[in-house]
Amino acid sequence: MSAVAQEVYLAEQLQWEKDQWDLCGRLYTNDALITCINANELRISLEEARLAADYYEMTVEEREEFDSSYETDVVEELSSLTAAWI
Repeated sequence: MSAVAQEVYLAEQLQWEKDQWDLCGRLYTNDALITCINANELRISLEEARLAADYYEMTVEEREEFDSSYETDVVEELSSLTAAWI
């Protein structure tokens, strides 16, 4: 992985951790959300998809396009996780 790709990865990881803290950890009011319960599994799934697509070597525009297309996959995955949880 190039230095630029590592920088992108670390920035993405830091943002994810901040988002998780804001959503799940700050006051523990949302700890029952499926995105909090399965946060690590969802992150692993995202990272596997990113690595398969060589995400960290993409340009900013290509990453934005990947993120928007991955968003639809996440909605479907969250729906199935929620259904399984209930």
